[in-house]
Amino acid sequence: MPKQVISLTSRDVRQLWLKISCLSLGPLIAYVEIVCPWDLRWEVLKKWYVVGPLFAVSVALTYFALKHYSRRVNAERGLQNIALLSVTLIVGFLGVDTIFNVYSRMKPGFHFKLNDLVTGREVDRRTWDGELMPHEYAPTSGNFKVYKPSQIRSGETYGEHYYPDLLKHRVLREEVLQLRHVDFIIDQYGLRNSTPPSDSDVFVLGDSFAFGYHMTQSSTFPSLLKSRLGKPVYNMGVSGISPLQEYLILDYFLKTNPEAFKPRDLLWLIFEGNDLEDPYVETRDEALRVPRSTFRDKVLTTLASVARLPMYVRGQSVIRRLAIGEVSIENGKEMDSHYRLDGETIAYPLYHSARFGYKLFRQSYIDNATMPESYVLNHPNRPHLDKTFDRMKELSQQHHFGVTLVIVPSAPRLYEDDFEGFPPIADPYFIRYLTRLAHKTGFDVVDLNDALKPYSSQELLYHRDDTHWNERGHQIVAKILADDLLRRRAPRPEPGH
Repeated sequence: MPKQVISLTSRDVRQLWLKISCLSLGPLIAYVEIVCPWDLRWEVLKKWYVVGPLFAVSVALTYFALKHYSRRVNAERGLQNIALLSVTLIVGFLGVDTIFNVYSRMKPGFHFKLNDLVTGREVDRRTWDGELMPHEYAPTSGNFKVYKPSQIRSGETYGEHYYPDLLKHRVLREEVLQLRHVDFIIDQYGLRNSTPPSDSDVFVLGDSFAFGYHMTQSSTFPSLLKSRLGKPVYNMGVSGISPLQEYLILDYFLKTNPEAFKPRDLLWLIFEGNDLEDPYVETRDEALRVPRSTFRDKVLTTLASVARLPMYVRGQSVIRRLAIGEVSIENGKEMDSHYRLDGETIAYPLYHSARFGYKLFRQSYIDNATMPESYVLNHPNRPHLDKTFDRMKELSQQHHFGVTLVIVPSAPRLYEDDFEGFPPIADPYFIRYLTRLAHKTGFDVVDLNDALKPYSSQELLYHRDDTHWNERGHQIVAKILADDLLRRRAPRPEPGH
């Protein structure tokens, strides 16, 4: 059979190049919108639900402009040049960003490893973060730990961001680092209390914010609640654990000590900063071995990585760094002012507020606060978090106690508008998701992100050298939670009165 020869008309060629030029311009438009620092001037451009439609409108306008241009008789050459220029620019921008970042990682003046800076523990007379903390142990094969019973510890320590080289800097020495007395009383159950659980009907469950990290025992909000409620509040907080591990701790004590652990109300603290990323495995054996990823896990992990991609491109862009002053062409070194102090590199970013002064932050909490909603929805741990809420609901029904979800915001979230040079913080997507999850399971909610704002606008509620609440923060949280509990426990007026 003779071969069929397909001939393209001039109009067909123009239409083909129209599609190619539009497809090549799309990534370039996305790159420009991601890296340009317009968001620092117009707050609305920090919102992903604004940036997304803006990108769609930009692409649509580009398409209609090119479509109008393609009607010209000799438009093929122009469309070819547009496509070639677009591909060249996007490849060039990404190539320069990649080469610069590879080069900067090879030069000691650009990047650093945290462990390379946080040194000197063995020759420092001061007690460091964690050295005062009570020892832990695992009472079962479940993936949780409590503290070894009947420990009493006390001493003076700086916050968790301390290491001795920071004392060389006057600003840190005089305005940030705070040496404070800390004491811990661990009871017979391995939890931080000086009264038995049988004396309490309000229990607090959570991680380091519930535990009262870097706080003396009498100043933690569970201790302060006693004077407001008229009876002790039992603290079941353990530092560094996930919501699943918190559930496992509560379930363990309800089963092994049912006569002592009889909560009427449970205040369940979940922290925005890392509780989605913390481990969600059931047993210690599972935690120790490398898990096999299912196809679903791989898909969710991939989607979470894709959600991070715009922020990664933004963080690596030389154009953005030049625009906001992180890179100086004059000396060829990366000048991230938040990691540079007195000409030296520090391990934690230091930010300044005209109202509150200086504070050290944790970079991972800043990064998580910038993530879009897709990062939360597509995170591999999100289904495990959902299941944990369902299990907590079943546990509360079985043992007849009410659950109040207490949502704890990170310091970057609460003070995003107060510290100079902060990256654009996204909407509180994880906080909103937790609220929806609580309503679905029938839990009450205290959103401290909203409840603390009237106070955070006036004073600093977190330690300057730590990621946790300071004394004032614990006092205000105790007031908020006590008011909420007393309101819900107040007798309702009878109809007609």
